[in-house]
Amino acid sequence: MFFEISKKINDLFGSTVHLPNGLIFNSDLGWKEYNIDSIHIVYKGYHTESFSQELLFKNMLKDHTPRYKGSFYMIISNNTQTVVTHNIDRSSPLVLGQDSISNLFTVSNDKETNLWADRYVTVDKNFNTDQKNFNTYGNTFLEYSFDTALKLVDNLICESFENFLTHNTRPIKIFLSGGIDTLTVYTYLDKFTKNYEILDYEYNKFTHFYRNNFQSRLRKFWAYQQIHSWGEVPTVSMTGACGDEYFLRGPTTANMMLIHYNIDIQQELNKNSNCYHYAYFTRNKNLKLFNNQKNDSDLKTKLSIKNNVIKNILNILVNDHQHWHIDETIFFTPFKNLKIAKILLGLPKEHFLQQVLDAQFQKELIKKIDSNKLKLLSKFKNFENLKYLTGQ
Repeated sequence: MFFEISKKINDLFGSTVHLPNGLIFNSDLGWKEYNIDSIHIVYKGYHTESFSQELLFKNMLKDHTPRYKGSFYMIISNNTQTVVTHNIDRSSPLVLGQDSISNLFTVSNDKETNLWADRYVTVDKNFNTDQKNFNTYGNTFLEYSFDTALKLVDNLICESFENFLTHNTRPIKIFLSGGIDTLTVYTYLDKFTKNYEILDYEYNKFTHFYRNNFQSRLRKFWAYQQIHSWGEVPTVSMTGACGDEYFLRGPTTANMMLIHYNIDIQQELNKNSNCYHYAYFTRNKNLKLFNNQKNDSDLKTKLSIKNNVIKNILNILVNDHQHWHIDETIFFTPFKNLKIAKILLGLPKEHFLQQVLDAQFQKELIKKIDSNKLKLLSKFKNFENLKYLTGQ
């Protein structure tokens, strides 16, 4: 789902579309073109709403504001302007240059800028741009009992799988890493279908786009150093991407909430040396992060009000992009859903702590479906993962 909109063809991409307003759309493989009345659409990805793709297009043409779940980009053009819009919690970064908009390049000078995930952009044929802001996560933050939160999140994940699988025609593959996020995805996948392949190999097809961009550009996005892609062959890869983040087990955001609760994460780790995150959270870089947060008096002041904590965390999450589709490989990422994060942030503090330390919440999701799957979970995060790859 890589692209660039500019005034010229860029051979780094390999595919080119001439837009109605005279601009050029350069991309990797897998984008589809549609014409609805006088409007031209270039689209890639999927949505996980209950309605059809045709209705998605109809709704987005009426109102370009991102508001639907999934992982897609929609490039809407007429003779005068092009709108770059997407799902509500955008799947990739966007960089606005002097005469380009792209998610392949990173910001490198003062003539380029990040387009944050709470805005979408319109550009005319002279490359004048207009950014429009929207609210990605609302302003209501509720508190939940553990059981209520578990039921709500289970419903959200089931809905995503049901809606995605209803429309999917591609073969499905999954790589079991031994981690809690991949295992959670696998548990739900196996609940809804047996028509999938468990991978016990690594594979990347060297397409024109991959060959031209991996070493200089793609590998700068860390997730592309550990994914599979099948090039021109339409494929779905089920991934646990955004699980650490949206299930509130990322060190930066998790500790922000713990600071609000006056919980010292290092003390808790000392008391729970067998918890799932012990080995990961006690790495030097994370201990340094925890100490810096603990000793930042300005940060502690900002974190004293819970709603402010939640908004800060959600802002971080929505701009923390993992990976997005490449060529004809679609990555299904059901955990990239801000509603999940909002529910986890509403947990009672004792359950929030156990989720941070030991992935308690996700273990309970798995137990609700198939407790035997937990035997495939590694003892610690990112620990001896190869033992668990085949699911045997």
